[in-house]
Amino acid sequence: MSTDNVRYDNYTLYGIHGKISRDLLAGYSYFLVVSSVIGDTLILVGSYRYSAIKLHKILVALIQHLAAADLVFSLARVLPGAVSLTLNFSGIFDHLGCYPAFFLSCVVYGVLVNLPCALAAA
Repeated sequence: MSTDNVRYDNYTLYGIHGKISRDLLAGYSYFLVVSSVIGDTLILVGSYRYSAIKLHKILVALIQHLAAADLVFSLARVLPGAVSLTLNFSGIFDHLGCYPAFFLSCVVYGVLVNLPCALAAA
């Protein structure tokens, strides 16, 4: 394949050159965002407002922090990627949103790795 025909923009994000494959990945990303928002919101509202999770307070706090970290990750990293794949548009996600999303990801990755370890140890 010649390098003259390869475009370097958001159409080739993740190395996907076909529109159908890109739309499938964007649809899957939107599904992840919607399911994450619904699930994490149910966990947070159920545990804070209704005390629906009947476990030790520390375990409930770990579950709440895990849900909050997952919610931040899905809104700060997965949603901008899906929008970029769908619209071939960087816009606000280019430089203005890239740096805060990177630093949020550094914090959230640590939380998303260490909290399940803490839950397994508890």
